[in-house]
Amino acid sequence: MWEKTSKRRDHRPDADAADLEAQVIAFGESLQAHTATPDDAKSRRDLSRALDAYDAATKALDGTPDAERTLRALHTGRQALDRLNARLTGRPRPQQLPLCFFDARHGPATTHARWGSSNGRPITIAVCAADALHLKEGRAPHMSRTVQEAFASELPGGSTTSHQVELPRERPRVLIVRTERPARVELRFENKDRRSSRFYALGGGPDPVVARVPAPGTRRTLRFTATFPDGEAAAWTVSAEPAHTIPNVDDDGRRGDGSDVIRFEGTAEAWILRHRGRGQVALEALDDDLAFVASVASGDGDVDLEFRSPGPGYYQLRAHGTWLLHPDRS
Repeated sequence: MWEKTSKRRDHRPDADAADLEAQVIAFGESLQAHTATPDDAKSRRDLSRALDAYDAATKALDGTPDAERTLRALHTGRQALDRLNARLTGRPRPQQLPLCFFDARHGPATTHARWGSSNGRPITIAVCAADALHLKEGRAPHMSRTVQEAFASELPGGSTTSHQVELPRERPRVLIVRTERPARVELRFENKDRRSSRFYALGGGPDPVVARVPAPGTRRTLRFTATFPDGEAAAWTVSAEPAHTIPNVDDDGRRGDGSDVIRFEGTAEAWILRHRGRGQVALEALDDDLAFVASVASGDGDVDLEFRSPGPGYYQLRAHGTWLLHPDRS
């Protein structure tokens, strides 16, 4: 059904690169056990996802190996293969957590924990056993340079003047806006002439804002303005973070207020996007760099939008009201 490739190198890889290559080869060998195409759509989707992850992992080893990209691709592929094997053998779907939030090299997370980032506001993250113990004991976790750069870029706000934030080297990246209380925030990106180029309506619900907007492209800085259309501004922060902080949406669905970015992992075939509030709502497919690809579903005002599963990947929800994304179980 497919052929496993082995990449030759002109240089001798160091220990880390050799270990990464060994992991990719081992994953490829585990894929070879699946010589036939599964009958059902969910199994075919998981097998396709595992094959895509294998391809992404081998590409991440080209030139100077990218350890984080390789490990994340392998983790995605292994999880897809675990789901496929469970389905083929009649076992329950395995419980799966992402790689450790602080460093992909720590391996898969074992639990969720609360952590106060540089702005002091706790967030819930998935962490490995060692970092969970560090947090419990009040010690600093072992963070990769990528995570350190992301939270070092956190920018406090309090006015509608123009701001600039440093973007992490790892791509893709997102800008995350957080407020200390419920609020509506309008975020506008600026081009080099300081003219508005993109607009995002964030929040507007009963909870403080925690919303993501894509930061595609190769630029290392991003200029923007933040305004509060309802009047009094709330204290807010903005941080630029790598894409692994984007929340997954599985068959349990997800709700939110205003615009956000999600990573779609659902396996159900039929879905409903329910929107309540004024203004337009749209679900848009993004590419691996978080650039717009296509519109999946769109409407206006109070609306229930039915659509077929768009497949795994990054998506942007543009909305002015409250939304709920869930499988159609009717």
